[in-house]
Amino acid sequence: MAKLKLFEVDQDNDDKKCGGCNWRVSNLYVLATSQEEAEQIYKKGDGGLCGDCMCELLVETSYEIDNEPKKQ
Repeated sequence: MAKLKLFEVDQDNDDKKCGGCNWRVSNLYVLATSQEEAEQIYKKGDGGLCGDCMCELLVETSYEIDNEPKKQ
């Protein structure tokens, strides 16, 4: 399975709504394998959560974060 990363999407838009709580927010996040994939997921309407909702998702799904150092 590909490793997922957290990406901020729709950065140029100041009028965003979270797909979870429906609140207007400054930042939306998507779990994806690349920035391009994250943007595609968001544009299809399948993602885009505020920080609170993203954290709730991670807790509810028992998501594990692998803190591997980047190879240089």
